[in-house]
Amino acid sequence: MKPYRSSLFVPGNRPAWMEKAAGYGADCLILDLEDSVPDQEKVAARPLVKAGIKALKAKGQACNVRVNGYATGLTLDDIEGVLEKVQEELRELKKATTQDEREKELGDVFLALVNVARWLKLDAEGAMRRANDRFFQRFVHMEKLCQERGLKFADLPIEEKEALWQEAKKATTG
Repeated sequence: MKPYRSSLFVPGNRPAWMEKAAGYGADCLILDLEDSVPDQEKVAARPLVKAGIKALKAKGQACNVRVNGYATGLTLDDIEGVLEKVQEELRELKKATTQDEREKELGDVFLALVNVARWLKLDAEGAMRRANDRFFQRFVHMEKLCQERGLKFADLPIEEKEALWQEAKKATTG
């Protein structure tokens, strides 16, 4: 995922503006359902934003939607509630039986985790990037250990792979 250098906010109740904004060269369009849309137009703007997302993505335009959860009452009151929401979403993911259901539930897990990051005042995307970096660093270290010990990683039972992972975790930084 490339970083966004420029974002352009577009009122969610103005489909013509969404289409026009796509030609301005912004890395990401933010379809705004909050400050730029009067309260009495917010409900009617939601299907416009949904259609706008579909049209913009078909053109290869990155877009996000801005909705203020605080104003809508969609926020939880404390971190314990937020963490319980993550557990609830994980239970729903576990119960999902089709690929479509799993994908939807996994998306809900991601959103719940991003909400945890927001509550803890952390950068969710940065945390994910650093986790990927740590994973790669540890995996490379595991391969190095296998090579030094004359082992073939693919042939090891899961218990030995886990032991190597723990050893790599202790030996690497980050």
